[in-house]
Amino acid sequence: MKNEPFYGDPCPLCRRPLRIEYGRSRPSAPEDRPARVWIAGYRCNDCETTRAQRWADAMRTLFET
Repeated sequence: MKNEPFYGDPCPLCRRPLRIEYGRSRPSAPEDRPARVWIAGYRCNDCETTRAQRWADAMRTLFET
């Protein structure tokens, strides 16, 4: 598995690509199943730290339909 970050849609505030963060479960040894992987969230390091409230509001409106 590569350790390079994956990028998704542009940030609604600064238009840089959002970094995708993945969540993962542990593999099950007795059942020989692979680990489950899912998208845990999207991050923009610059906007999330400097404009936290605007970032939260923009992401809420982006993903609530």
